[in-house]
Amino acid sequence: MAKAPTKIAVETLTHDDATRKNIPTAEHQSIMHEAISAWNIFLMRRQYEILGRRNR
Repeated sequence: MAKAPTKIAVETLTHDDATRKNIPTAEHQSIMHEAISAWNIFLMRRQYEILGRRNR
């Protein structure tokens, strides 16, 4: 038979002063910039396709 699950107390660490949200490190900033640019181009093309089809 399987063992019965045991309850383990786990503390979460929160930092009240931390306001940083997913900022890439210096070594990843160039890669992130390229990825964000490519994503923005994709979104603009997609919006153009959707809006173009609605107007027809």
